[in-house]
Amino acid sequence: MKKRLVTFLGTGTYSETLYERSEDNGCHTKYVAHAIAQLWAVDEVVVLATDKAWKTHGEGLQQALENQPSLDLRKIPDGKTQAELWEQLDVLLEALRVPEETELLLDITHGFRSQPFFAAGALGLLRMAGTLDNVRVSVLYGRYLPDEPKRSPIWDLTAMMELLDWAHGAAVLTATGQGSSLVAVAQQADNTLRRQLAMAGQRNFPPTKPLITAIEDFTRDLATVRIASIITGYAQDDNAKPKARGSAQRLLEALEQYREEATAALPALSVVLEQISAVAQGLPARRLASPEGDRAMARLARRYLELERYPEAAIVLREALVSHHALGPEAIEVNCTAFDTSARQTSERRWGEADRDTQRAVAEVRNDIEHGGFRPQPQSADKLTRNLQQLIERHLPERGGHAPGNTWFVTRHPGAIEWAERRGLQVDHQTDHLQVDEVRAGDTVIGTLPVHLAARVCARGARYLHLSLNLPPELRGRELSADDLERFGARLEPLRVVCGC
Repeated sequence: MKKRLVTFLGTGTYSETLYERSEDNGCHTKYVAHAIAQLWAVDEVVVLATDKAWKTHGEGLQQALENQPSLDLRKIPDGKTQAELWEQLDVLLEALRVPEETELLLDITHGFRSQPFFAAGALGLLRMAGTLDNVRVSVLYGRYLPDEPKRSPIWDLTAMMELLDWAHGAAVLTATGQGSSLVAVAQQADNTLRRQLAMAGQRNFPPTKPLITAIEDFTRDLATVRIASIITGYAQDDNAKPKARGSAQRLLEALEQYREEATAALPALSVVLEQISAVAQGLPARRLASPEGDRAMARLARRYLELERYPEAAIVLREALVSHHALGPEAIEVNCTAFDTSARQTSERRWGEADRDTQRAVAEVRNDIEHGGFRPQPQSADKLTRNLQQLIERHLPERGGHAPGNTWFVTRHPGAIEWAERRGLQVDHQTDHLQVDEVRAGDTVIGTLPVHLAARVCARGARYLHLSLNLPPELRGRELSADDLERFGARLEPLRVVCGC
C-alpha cells in the first residue's frame, strides 16, 4: 500500500532529538517529518509551508529527506485574511485527496495558528464525503522534549478523528434511523483493534461485532417497519413469553456491553453511545398485547415522527389502533404461532364500528402518503404531517394502557377473571356491578349484562362485548372454572344494543 505523508513546516527553531515511534524504533533528527518518513517508510512527502517557513527550513528539510523518493512542496498563504484561510483549506483538501488503497499520514506537529484546525476540518470533510472511504488515515503529532535524554514520542491522534466518524454515524442514525454509516465506523474500529491485538499476541477482542449486528438488525427493522421485531422479538411459545428480545432491546444491551471498554480507550465516545442509545429507548416490551406494548407502539410512532419518516408513522398508528380493538393476543402478537389473521380483521371491523371517524381520518392520511398525492385534492405536506401528528398525540397516549377509553369487566366469577387473564385481556376496571353513569364514550364493557344495561352502555358511545359460551343445560347455575369456560367455547361477541322505545 502506497503511503503519503502530509506535513507542515513552521518558522520556529528546531533542535535535534530522538523522535520515537516505539521504544526500539526511533530517528535522530531536527524534523519530525524526516522521522515519520523513515519510521513509517512513506513513499511521498507533501510539505505545506508559507514562503517564510520554506526560506527558514526548506534547505534543511530537503537535506534530511535526500533519500526520500518523492518530495512535493505546496505553498500556503499565511492566513491573515478570510480569503487566505479559504485558500489554505483548498490547498489542504487537494493534498489530502489520495488514490484508493493508499495510506495517508497527516502530521500536524508544526502547524501554525489555525493550520492544524483547518487540517482536521479538511480531513473530516473528506471522510464524511466518502472521498477517503478506502484510505487508511493516521493523524500524528511529534511531542518535542528538550530535556535529557531528548527522547520525543510521536503520538498517534487518529482516535480523535475516529471519534468524529462515530459522531457523524450517530448523528445520521438519530436524524434518519439509517445505520450504515455507523456500521462502517464500527467495523473499521473493530478491524483496527483486532489487528493491533493480534500483533501483540492477544485474543481478548472487544464486543464490537455484537454491536455491529445489533445496529444492523435494529435499523433494518426500522426501515421495513417490523413493529413486533423491534419491540418484542421473534419466536414466542404458546404462553406468549418471548424467547428472543426485540432488536431495540438487543441494541441497548450491545451498547451497554461495548460502553465500558470503548470509553476506556476513548472517554468522549460515551457521549456518542448515549446518543445512539436514545434512539431505542422506550421501545422494548415483553409483549405487544399489554400496557407496556401499547406504550412501546406509541413511542415507536413518535420515533418515526421525529425521524420525519411519515409513512412509517402512519403505519404504526393504524396497527396500534387496530390492536386496541383486539379481544385477545392472537390478533396482536404477530410473531407468535397463535397469531390469527381473521382475528386481526375482526379487530379492524370493531375499530370501524366503535370509531368510524378516526378510522377514516387515519386512512385519509395514510392513503394520501402512499399514493404520493395522486388524488383529486391531495393535502399539502404541512397539513398532512400536522394531521398525522395530531392523530398520534390524540389516540396513542404514552402514559400506558390501551389508547382511548377504559376497559370494564363486569363479573363476580373467579373463573371468568382467570379466563380473561389467560387470554391476555387488558382490563382497567373489574367490578361485580357496573355503574353505567361511569362509562364514557370510547370505553369497552365486557360481561353478561341484562339487555337494558347493554343498551345504556351502547347509548353512551361505549363498545359492549358479550361473554358467550355453549353451556349444557345441566351446568347452568354452577360456578365454572377457567378450564370450563375454555371447554365450552367461551368467546367475546361485539353487540350493539339499541332501545326501540
